[in-house]
Amino acid sequence: MDKILVVEDSKSLANLLKEEIEKKIQTEVVVAMTYAEAIKAVESDGFSFAILDYHLPDANDGEAIDLVLSKNIPSIVFTSELNDDIRDKIWSKRVVDYVLKEDSRSIDYIVYMIKRIKANASVKVLVVDDSSSYRIQLSSLLRIHQYKVYEASNGLEAMSIMEKVPDIKLILTDIHMPEMDGYKLLKKVRAGFDKEALAIIGISSYGDRVLSAKFIKLGANDFIKKPFLSEELYCRVTQNIEMLTIIHENKEASNRDYLTGLYNRRYFFDVGRKLLSGVKRGNSYSAVAMLDIDHFKRINDTYGHDVGDMVIRMIAGVLKDRFRESDIVARFGGEEFCVLVTNIKRNAVYGVFNELRAFIEGMEITAASLKIRITVSIGVCDDSMNCIEDMIKKADVMLYAAKNGGRNKVMSSSAEKTTFEKELQKMFDLIRLANKFAVTYKDTWDSSSWQTFFSAITKKHIELNENVLYDLRHILDTVRSLYETSMSSKEIEAAINLMLAMAATQLNTSKDMCGLIDFEQLLKELQSSGLTLTDKSASCFYKLAESFGGLYNSILFNTQVI
Repeated sequence: MDKILVVEDSKSLANLLKEEIEKKIQTEVVVAMTYAEAIKAVESDGFSFAILDYHLPDANDGEAIDLVLSKNIPSIVFTSELNDDIRDKIWSKRVVDYVLKEDSRSIDYIVYMIKRIKANASVKVLVVDDSSSYRIQLSSLLRIHQYKVYEASNGLEAMSIMEKVPDIKLILTDIHMPEMDGYKLLKKVRAGFDKEALAIIGISSYGDRVLSAKFIKLGANDFIKKPFLSEELYCRVTQNIEMLTIIHENKEASNRDYLTGLYNRRYFFDVGRKLLSGVKRGNSYSAVAMLDIDHFKRINDTYGHDVGDMVIRMIAGVLKDRFRESDIVARFGGEEFCVLVTNIKRNAVYGVFNELRAFIEGMEITAASLKIRITVSIGVCDDSMNCIEDMIKKADVMLYAAKNGGRNKVMSSSAEKTTFEKELQKMFDLIRLANKFAVTYKDTWDSSSWQTFFSAITKKHIELNENVLYDLRHILDTVRSLYETSMSSKEIEAAINLMLAMAATQLNTSKDMCGLIDFEQLLKELQSSGLTLTDKSASCFYKLAESFGGLYNSILFNTQVI
């Protein structure tokens, strides 16, 4: 259990420390007011930090410090008396810091230092020095502040460590070293990491002030001259790490959505472009999904915007939990979210998002005494595309299809392809059927022939709407007109098959609904096949080309493929 020990003989001050630490750090505080009580307290495990009074009624010369440090508990000394002898004695015990009992700012500093030391456990520091004694000294001091420390004896070793541990945040390096000195190391590191990502502090016992100025101008953040005080080292290191933290937090704030903590739209586009480029170079697979909360306006109107915000945060939490750190999850605005997943098998994409949809459908959201259930619609682009913008547009189109298809659905572009192929086949079947009837009834066509034609379509289980009927009638009339020309049945059938082949090529290439068949190209193809076209037959083919595009549109809109 994570606890903090406060050893303080002033009851009011001990209670104030306990109250402030528990409120601001949410950690249990155990108070001991005497050395005897401190002995008893440290018998139990679980202390991550200690605040120690130097003078106690039963231990007036810092004995409590030795006691607690013997248990390897990082400690701050809190004292009302300080002179050079006491300061030297405190630092010789290898404590984290000391703080004078002055005013409320002293307690604020203690709280700050506790937070800082806890955060340091995830901060990696590299010490580079050819002197093993200095390297050991530096590393030992840094470990007191709980940093994760790596060591190298020269620049070459340092670069080798950097390759294996690229998330190092601070380098403390000597200047004069064999094989690769501090200047060359600095230039190498700065080629890959700027000052906002990694801090570098130069350390040297040689040279004058010009040396430190030169090192800083080359890209170092700071410089310390040997020999140095432990207190000076800690101040410089803490200041540089704190600056990196502030820069990181500011960047995070500018990249995050204020309500959910997810990444925002700008970050998604910026990083998504880079991530997608990396995926392509690695020949791996990626997908983009757009997710929208169904009937969200109804939630706001019925329960209020506070509940609406809570629902958005709940969905954001689900997305955070279900996707990996290598994926990007962003809130695009309102109730709309976007996810970029990488290094995933294509046949697994639909299942991942359908499981997400089902999980959300099964959730029960409690707001005050209300029980709310929600659903989401998801559009997925699982096709390889040139850029992130195109993938988002495609995912948005699929989201629109999921919404129009009844909501609480997942629609993917790969599934759309299957649908598209079915609709394309439906279109070809209708056109061939129209040609068959035009041949069969070319001499006996009357008003009843339409009904026979529609009955044949119904038997094929093809649903029709008014637009499809209009286009079919136009195609059938045009084909019948072709049979009034000098062309034979075989020539007309061959010409229609050529048009269908051209339409299939165009649609499989771009699915462009406009200009389905290039009429000039069609005429060239027909003439090269040996057909002689009259003005009337050419006019009929022009009308057919237009009607094919109209029929494609009508079928596609009727089935909500787009």
